[in-house]
Amino acid sequence: MKKALLLLLAVIFLSAPALVIYSSMKNSAATMQAEAEKQLLHRMQNELQRQDILVNPVIEIYRKLFMALRRTREESFMGRYEDEVNAELLDFLKGLMQETTSMWFGGEASLLYRQNSSDHLLNIINGKNAHASSLEEFIRHLRRYQQNMHMPQIIAEVETAIKSLMQSLELYFNISIMSTGGDSDRIQRVVTREHGSLRLFMLLRLRAAFIMSFLADLSAVDDNARAEQKVANWQHQAMGLAFMSTRDHNTIATSDFFNAHQHLRARAASLLQVSGEGSITRRWQNYLLLVSRHDPKKPHRILIAARAPSIDKQPRMILLTVFFAILGCFIGKILVENIVLGRGRDVSLLMFVIAIFVMVTMLPFLSSAFLANEYIAANFKNEKNRAVNELAQDIVDLDVKTRANLRFSINFARSLKTVEKIAEFAEMPDSASINELLLKTSEKLQHVYGRTVFSNLWVYDESQPIFSVLYDRDKKLFRHMSGANAGAEDYFINRYKTYMRLQNPETQAVSQVSPTDDIKIDELKVELLDSFILNMFGSKTYYKIREDFGSLVWKESFMDTNALLTIPVTHKGRTKYIITWVFDSAGIRDMFPRENLRVDKDNPLVTIFGNDQYIGARPFEFPRLSKEFPTLVELGNQSLITGSRLFMQDYIASGAPIFEARPARHSDFIICGSRFTRSVDSITGELVAETLRYFAWIAVSGIVLALLTSLYFTIPIRQLTRATRQIAEGNYAVRLDQSHPDEFAVAAATFNKMAIGLQQGELLSSFVSESVKEIASREQLSSSDIAFNTSATVLFSSIKDFHTLQQHEAEKIFEILQAHLSAAVAATAKHGGEIDKMIEDKIMIVFDSSRQNEYEQVNAAIATAISIKQAMQQKYALHTAAGITTGEVVSGVMGAGNVRLSKTVVGDTVNLAARLAAIGAGMPHGSVIASSNSIRSMSADYHGEKLPISQVKGKTQAVEAYQVTLA
Repeated sequence: MKKALLLLLAVIFLSAPALVIYSSMKNSAATMQAEAEKQLLHRMQNELQRQDILVNPVIEIYRKLFMALRRTREESFMGRYEDEVNAELLDFLKGLMQETTSMWFGGEASLLYRQNSSDHLLNIINGKNAHASSLEEFIRHLRRYQQNMHMPQIIAEVETAIKSLMQSLELYFNISIMSTGGDSDRIQRVVTREHGSLRLFMLLRLRAAFIMSFLADLSAVDDNARAEQKVANWQHQAMGLAFMSTRDHNTIATSDFFNAHQHLRARAASLLQVSGEGSITRRWQNYLLLVSRHDPKKPHRILIAARAPSIDKQPRMILLTVFFAILGCFIGKILVENIVLGRGRDVSLLMFVIAIFVMVTMLPFLSSAFLANEYIAANFKNEKNRAVNELAQDIVDLDVKTRANLRFSINFARSLKTVEKIAEFAEMPDSASINELLLKTSEKLQHVYGRTVFSNLWVYDESQPIFSVLYDRDKKLFRHMSGANAGAEDYFINRYKTYMRLQNPETQAVSQVSPTDDIKIDELKVELLDSFILNMFGSKTYYKIREDFGSLVWKESFMDTNALLTIPVTHKGRTKYIITWVFDSAGIRDMFPRENLRVDKDNPLVTIFGNDQYIGARPFEFPRLSKEFPTLVELGNQSLITGSRLFMQDYIASGAPIFEARPARHSDFIICGSRFTRSVDSITGELVAETLRYFAWIAVSGIVLALLTSLYFTIPIRQLTRATRQIAEGNYAVRLDQSHPDEFAVAAATFNKMAIGLQQGELLSSFVSESVKEIASREQLSSSDIAFNTSATVLFSSIKDFHTLQQHEAEKIFEILQAHLSAAVAATAKHGGEIDKMIEDKIMIVFDSSRQNEYEQVNAAIATAISIKQAMQQKYALHTAAGITTGEVVSGVMGAGNVRLSKTVVGDTVNLAARLAAIGAGMPHGSVIASSNSIRSMSADYHGEKLPISQVKGKTQAVEAYQVTLA
């Protein structure tokens, strides 16, 4: 049970790193998935808002041609003369005609242009050049009319011909567009609805440079056709667009995206049927669906579909997870084999300590991995908020600077309340005409501030017709002009007159001769102008105009945005003039701090302006900005069309840039900017890198610390192991260092005490025979070990004439005795036998039957005796004698209890051997004497010569003795 519990805990602990990292990866992926879907939904909502606008084709063509006519006044399109068309302008006009007539409803266009002092004609039908057009004759009449403005007869003929031609074409036309007065460019739009048909006729002219006419039949254009056209122009490959009819749910116009996802098309139809009237945002399978709300005024509901983003795997984190999983399995296998199965390789203490220490040091890493997801989310949000706030502040600062410049212009205009102040600023006498004073003032303002502070001035003077001081952007100068804004001037003149009558009642003089019809016409005219202003500019602007002078009035349309400020001007205390200062779109754009714009790749800040047919940009042209910053310009275009602030972040792109486009509050600019942040992928990658770096640092540190820690334990253990092995090998002199500051010191001291005891025992064991050692090693002695009869050969070796050597010094005597014993030890080690005892100079050696047979005993004894004899003769020139006999002896262990135990043999055989040694010592050079019992087993290597004796001392039996020598 304990083993199973230990194994379970080990498996959980070892699998924890892989599980924690996997959980962190999963949470991080979920965060990235949610952010990706959020950004995609934001883009889909922008597109939904953009596509929800189905522009009437009449308005669409009119805007396109109107904005194109505005562009013809650009400097690059100016020819050598104002009334001629250069090559660049001609290419532009051709492209415009081809683009307009090749729209989905088709059309035809004719262009009469002047180049190199002669007229040329160009016809285009449905986007292709044509030799003739129904408008060709009409446009030639217009040119003739334009060239003969001062010849009444020709003018009458042309008007009759044009009227007849227009009747045949079933169109209406106002010839006043060809007047030389007013702006240098004019455009006219005529829509006819007769007999179920819808036709659009448009005429454009630029001075005498060109005349262009356009005619299109829009009878087949309905809501479904416009939806089909929107779908056909859909450019996004990653998203699908569908228009679903609110009248017939089976009528659905879809983009190519749905052709590859037919099941999604069927789902879209069913979703519309059950959706109700609210907008829908839904995830279905792997798709995101966004449906606009039901609007009874609109014929369609719009659906945007896109595949839900998928997040790429993180290979480094997966590799780390796999590493921990494999490591856990490997260590778990070792634990199972060792703990459960009891097999496998033994794990050393060093590896065990290192493994435990590394696993313990990994706990901080696991904690950091567990918190990785929160770190990623928080870091990403903080980084995003920082970049958003910085970008928003940059955009607001630009708008604030524009407001400051506009406020300066307004305050300056309000300060010029008297002719005297105007004259002072213009550095002219106040007696000068108001015309010259205002012209000089405008020119000086432009010179001083480097921009047009006012682009137009309307001046009401009771002594002359209303006139304007207008800034001509083509020629970059101010000039006087009248009749530039006839309708608006007529409305304001009535307002001016009313105000002047109130300020100067003494000048009121009601005409007594004015016909009643004229009065009624004037009243009708005022009523019509009121209705025109109310419908064109809205109720807010209408009532703002009717307030007291001095308020700033904004006039907005799809073409531009103008601001009007009307100031009464006195001269010598009397209200003399009423001046309306006009701030048009171009003038307000000049107040924008262009120097603060930038096209830095990492931090762009640009502006665009215009409408859905023409878009201008700063600081570069729109095509260049679109090429360098496509995503930013696309977002700005959506903001321009929808009029709303848009924000998005492309977190998948490198740097995870954020984009913002918002309409400026004080100009008609759309201010666009982007700022790089850090993507979730970047933050995750950095986190992974940091994690891997810290993991490597922790792992290395853990291994090093574990190694050092294990060395603290393993070095004393290894020393103890080596010392134990040396003890086992017989080296009892080995000792351990006792300076370790813990329990190892106690172990070392105990070991050293044991080694000393063993060394002393080894020293004492040298004083006993091997047989005693062998018996002593037994745990318990039996009765047969204490005493038993056996057959043995006994050898006694003695030094001849030893008594004569006792007169020497004690050291010498012991040296001789030690040499004798050493020779005996060497001989027995070589030939066998065991030294039993030593008495004075006599050494008793026993060769028992437990180790050798009788033959071996006898020959070993003879060889031992001869070896001792030769050794003593060589070293000390002393003779030794030996007695050898074979027979039965009593062998056993003797001692008092367990004290001073020794093994010995006793019996007649021992006594006989001693007597034979004494006989050998009595011979001249000492001899080896053997009994007849031993001679029987002697080998042929030796020779035995019988001695002439039959008895020995202490023996009653007859004894045969032989002198043994080498054969």
